[in-house]
Amino acid sequence: QTGSYYVSQTVNGCESERTEVQITVNTIPPAPIAQDQTFCGTTTIAYLSVTIVNGATAKWYVSEDSTDVLPGFTFIFDGMTYYVSQSLNGCESVRTAVTVTINPIPFSPAAPSVQSVCVGSTVEALTANGENLLWYLNETEGEPLAEGTVLTEGIYYVSQTVNGCESIMRTAVTVTLSEVPQAPVTESEQEYQAGETFNNLDVTGQNLTWYDEEGNSIPADTLLTDGTYYVSQTINGCESETVAVTVTETLNRKGFDDSNFSYYPNPVMDVLYISYSENITKVSVSNLLGQKLKTANNNGLEVRLDLSELPTATYIIKVTAGSGEKIIKIMKR
Repeated sequence: QTGSYYVSQTVNGCESERTEVQITVNTIPPAPIAQDQTFCGTTTIAYLSVTIVNGATAKWYVSEDSTDVLPGFTFIFDGMTYYVSQSLNGCESVRTAVTVTINPIPFSPAAPSVQSVCVGSTVEALTANGENLLWYLNETEGEPLAEGTVLTEGIYYVSQTVNGCESIMRTAVTVTLSEVPQAPVTESEQEYQAGETFNNLDVTGQNLTWYDEEGNSIPADTLLTDGTYYVSQTINGCESETVAVTVTETLNRKGFDDSNFSYYPNPVMDVLYISYSENITKVSVSNLLGQKLKTANNNGLEVRLDLSELPTATYIIKVTAGSGEKIIKIMKR
């Protein structure tokens, strides 16, 4: 025990005086606290984590009974178990086992080098083939972009994280912006006959999408019922705002007789000829954005429509005759 002790020596039967010796008995420290640990790429003993008492020193070993202390620069290996003790006041504890997992650092993710998104899109609109993607403004360093960050034109960089390890290299993606198109052109109130679908409604636009009042999309071949619906158009992958169309069934609306309607040529160079069995009262020409370019009033069974001044493109022609309307697409060369 800790305290004072006294020692004498005896020579030829004669004992000496005694010398006082102070004895200090130190407590053996407990085993240090350490958990199994995971790292990315390569690492060394110095990076292993262990909790020891104040003033103690951690000692790492390759086995439970090894006497060789591993220096801090020793590389550690995946799946290996290492042992750590703590020493305090010259007394060493028993050892704690720590199993180490080394995960490889993944490659940078694959991604299209140029991506076009709509004006106002956020970083979530960008795509890459990888796990747990992080997008950056810088090729190295810097903080990842927060969710909801609005994109501008320029170069962005993306990494992936697999098993907690983020790729060191980042993939560059050049972002371009496409304008959001205008809403399609249509009448706000339209009539339909039983058996007609959304395809029968008069709307000028590209890649139309119909929605109900709750915002659910509706297939264009769905049979119409009375109500208010909303339609958008999509150009270059960008969807416009919607425009409302209220439809009402009518029992006496006269349909357009396709069998007595004709037009030629298509494609057209200069003049488009249109004929019908009833008087054609009006013809309008619009581009695919829904912008009306030309209107011609008429009163006859035939129309000679001069398109020579229009550039090469696809146009929407709306023909009004009697109580019916007919929409056709024409290619202008």
